[in-house]
Amino acid sequence: MNTEVRQAEQFYANFQRLDLNINRIQRKNTNRRNLLLVILLQLSMASIFLNAYFIN
Repeated sequence: MNTEVRQAEQFYANFQRLDLNINRIQRKNTNRRNLLLVILLQLSMASIFLNAYFIN
């Protein structure tokens, strides 16, 4: 029974480690996506203002 308990503890520890790794990867991807969205927004706003400037 001690081996079963030890195996269950190891499985739970591995599961927690995997969960932390997944959360870290998702957080990094979210930060990158937000950065890209901000850059795209700034580029689109700059193009709108430049078009308005050159039209008038």
